[in-house]
Amino acid sequence: PLPISRGLATKDVFEKPQPMCIVSQKARNNHWKEMGRTERLDDTLDPKFAEKVTLLYFANEVQDLKLSVFTAEHYIGCFELKLNDLVKARRSKLIDYLKGADGKTSSSHGMITVSAEIVYPGRDKNPR
Repeated sequence: PLPISRGLATKDVFEKPQPMCIVSQKARNNHWKEMGRTERLDDTLDPKFAEKVTLLYFANEVQDLKLSVFTAEHYIGCFELKLNDLVKARRSKLIDYLKGADGKTSSSHGMITVSAEIVYPGRDKNPR
């Protein structure tokens, strides 16, 4: 998944936000396992992350994902989804508000856009 966030909340008006996103997948034991993270960007509340997180997709399995957004000093919020819903979504893209530490989904925490790119093993993306 490739996350993009907009209008992230910050608790400190003097904070120079350095947002990053951690992608986790729920394991069989119901614990979250970190699968990857984006780069940390400097001084923005509207990050467009370039770092992609590659996951194996199994069409016949439920794969729960959580994208957690942090600044250098604070937890901003998270977005939980099923990988299958992302892959099947129009243009393989989902947009929603982040759920904050209070457990509520709200525009006050910011928005996130998540997109997926399906890559087939052994196939060249740019055939000659």
